[in-house]
Amino acid sequence: MSQNDSDSTWETAPLSVPTQIIKTLATVLVMIGSFFGNSLVICVVLQSLRMRTVTNYLIVNMACADILYTLVASPPLFVMIFEGYSWAMSSRGLGIFFCQVVNFGQYTLVPVSVLTLAAIAFDRFFAILMPLKRIINKRVFNWIIVVIWVTSVAVATPTLWVLRVIEDEDGSLSCEENWEPAFDNETASKNYALILFLVIFCLPICVITVLYTVICRHLWYMKPPGETEREESKNLLKRRNSRRKVVKMLITVVLVFIVSWLPLQIANFMFFFQRDVVSESLYFACEILMRASCALNPAVYAIFSENYRQGFKRVLARCCCSKFLAFSPQRVASSSSSRHQTVPSVLRSEYALSKRSCSKNYEEAEGEDEHQM
Repeated sequence: MSQNDSDSTWETAPLSVPTQIIKTLATVLVMIGSFFGNSLVICVVLQSLRMRTVTNYLIVNMACADILYTLVASPPLFVMIFEGYSWAMSSRGLGIFFCQVVNFGQYTLVPVSVLTLAAIAFDRFFAILMPLKRIINKRVFNWIIVVIWVTSVAVATPTLWVLRVIEDEDGSLSCEENWEPAFDNETASKNYALILFLVIFCLPICVITVLYTVICRHLWYMKPPGETEREESKNLLKRRNSRRKVVKMLITVVLVFIVSWLPLQIANFMFFFQRDVVSESLYFACEILMRASCALNPAVYAIFSENYRQGFKRVLARCCCSKFLAFSPQRVASSSSSRHQTVPSVLRSEYALSKRSCSKNYEEAEGEDEHQM
């Protein structure tokens, strides 16, 4: 829904100072959680050779989209809290940002997350049910990323065409949605919202549900041909349990996305098709819940994945040690000579290991991706 329509979606009433403080704190916490958590995810995957798999790279793609979404979608919340609509349209530059950039960013980045979740589901499906076939190799992965972003940008492009910053007769600026002359203003906006909901939300979620249903049936209820539970080797059981943990984590991420995203869509459809006015507090709760999904995903990874937990600890430890050493130059200078020799040697060993590991074939790394999450 466009920014100019959002004003009429809820009942507007002056907010008390305590309410403004609570909503501001909630928004700031979500922003910090999203920026901090998703940055950790990106650092963990890029700094660890064992984490560089297709699934984790797709998670990085979604983390980047979540950071950008938080950056674009958070300012309108502050406008809503402090009733700064006049300020948001006080200049043409601000008007273009809140009218076109914000809406285009939201309509682009949400599909990126949905399509990335679908790509992850397909990757797990092929890796678990067709382990001997390298369907998603490096080349296919690169094309998947390109298709995800190009499709998302194409879906959001109409917002750049229909949303315009208009100067009224009194000289004030406003954001207006105009589909004419190509389409009818009364029905075009509704049809666009409905098509987006069906194609970008319902269809991918249905596909994801089917894929994970098949995966769960394979992992929990089917045994390898000719083998019973007692005959399964320890390695096979460990592999299946590892895959189950990964699937549980990814299903949880999908559920978090659905629970966070669906209430806002229901509120928008209530306005679009029934003209029901939603209370401002309820609408704000839907808005903040949707943005909260960006901050919750890293927590899900930490809960379900030992490798992500250890990776988070390593990244945080490095940051803390770097700050400590930066503020303690004299202590570093007075260290023993043996310590000065040990640290570079360790770094050189890690660098040599990195070069040897990076020279391995990409497809060989993908065969073990379920153990690296």
